[in-house]
Amino acid sequence: MNDTSLIDDVIVDNDVVVKKRKIPFIFIIVLIIGIAVMLIPGLGFGLDLCAFLAALTGLIGLLIPQKKCVYVPTGERLKKQEYWLDPNDKAQACANMEKGEIDKIIARAKDSNSSLKLIVYTTKTKSCTMAQIQSFVPYQFVAVTNIVKLS
Repeated sequence: MNDTSLIDDVIVDNDVVVKKRKIPFIFIIVLIIGIAVMLIPGLGFGLDLCAFLAALTGLIGLLIPQKKCVYVPTGERLKKQEYWLDPNDKAQACANMEKGEIDKIIARAKDSNSSLKLIVYTTKTKSCTMAQIQSFVPYQFVAVTNIVKLS
């Protein structure tokens, strides 16, 4: 195993990828609807309580920061994908990772959880793709390979 950092921890440590706050439209709408219904007189305690809870949910959603990773040169969002791998294929997966052949690793991915996973951050147009293989040792995942940037 390499003594490297996990991709989730260092993906924004450079000027190429930044985390930007998402605009939580759904929470704004829920807050507005909750407040509007609370202002209508004579609806009864049950509906007032539901409106209060909706407004409270909207407010909490606005206060909790939601961030997304953005690839600065194109302004595209980086989407995180996890692929579970067979631990017996670890050597082959690492060899493919060194060659930059992530598609071959993804083709062998399993549907169920295992102790070996491939994490890929990629943009919609594939203008930026970063990946790393991680292995589970008791209580945490550790990096097996260095972070590979493909584009």
